[in-house]
Amino acid sequence: MQPTIMVNGGGWGAIARDSGGVVVLAAVGNLLNQSSALQTESEALLQAIRLAELYGMGRVMFEMDCLSLQQAVSSAGQDCGPLGVLFREAKHLLQIGFIDHQVMYCPRLCNVPAHVLAACGS
Repeated sequence: MQPTIMVNGGGWGAIARDSGGVVVLAAVGNLLNQSSALQTESEALLQAIRLAELYGMGRVMFEMDCLSLQQAVSSAGQDCGPLGVLFREAKHLLQIGFIDHQVMYCPRLCNVPAHVLAACGS
């Protein structure tokens, strides 16, 4: 999942792969009224979580190139901050929607296809 950020908006892109690395789903969308890159990243993650749940994916790994978001979703440290409601919502959806889940950081270079999709969404 990767957002592209514009003034007050942007786009998100998500690619789902099976355990063998074969693409099984790709999606894009537009985001409006975004106040920061972290908010856009968070909204993109929420979209990816909802899609994975909608398509019945039970064991999932979400990879992102936003270390701040990965850390926020992996701990309670930022739950009371300005974007805390988004972090708490993501954690809640991950807990109730999947048999097993991981939220992992990956370098931006490894996330190029999602960036291309996010540009289409914006």
